[in-house]
Amino acid sequence: MKGVLFASLAGAEQFLKLNLLSDFSALVVPATRDLEVDAGKKIAEDHGIKFFIQPRYSNKEAFVSLVDNLKSLEPEFVFSNCYSMLIRPEILSLTPGRAYNCHWALLPENKGPNPGQWSLIKGQEKTGVTIHQMDEGFDTGRIAFQKEVEIDIEDTWITLADKLEVASRNLIKEKWQSLISGKLKLKEQMSEGSYNERLNADSPKINFETMSDLEVYNLIRAQVAPLSGAYYFEKGEKVHIQEKISLEEIASLRERLKK
Repeated sequence: MKGVLFASLAGAEQFLKLNLLSDFSALVVPATRDLEVDAGKKIAEDHGIKFFIQPRYSNKEAFVSLVDNLKSLEPEFVFSNCYSMLIRPEILSLTPGRAYNCHWALLPENKGPNPGQWSLIKGQEKTGVTIHQMDEGFDTGRIAFQKEVEIDIEDTWITLADKLEVASRNLIKEKWQSLISGKLKLKEQMSEGSYNERLNADSPKINFETMSDLEVYNLIRAQVAPLSGAYYFEKGEKVHIQEKISLEEIASLRERLKK
């Protein structure tokens, strides 16, 4: 039984750790992560599986070519792991009802990109990992399995990502045979939940007028280095905070900026 793996470099490396690449006939990486293409190609070549790049949907000719190539492999299932592009209906139709995604959140909350960071920004006390059936939306399909992860007040996005990587790896390992067999009890997402926009360079702006000290703290820990850090303006200059600071330090900074 062979499938197609859609994965970022991190997602492909996770399947290396799990020794599950032999269950796939092809690895597909997103065109939006061009710096990872060569590494992804090497993983595929080293394991004797086909390698493809999913182009942007606007590149119709390249997209049709991808679909044709995947169809020729006659895959029995699709799995998406740490993947940043929407897997279109033309691809999902190749394995009807047997396309799954691993999302680092407890769906239906925190659909969309940067789920770990958003869970910190929102001040949530827990998050987790969801494996769900894919449909035409982002993270909207029926749920197969979930595993909770507690968020510590000291967590940054880096330490939380480490927890989520372990949780997702363990969940995939535990449920893999059920997934590829297709013998699943799926449940609908019972509420609309929440959908987050992709964080960008302007997202981590600190607004001391509208944000509490705790909200500032959460934003900072969701943006620590190697990201550029949450920022504020002082005397017209943008100042980035790239390391987690305490609530007491935030309160002192707030008072200083009032002067």
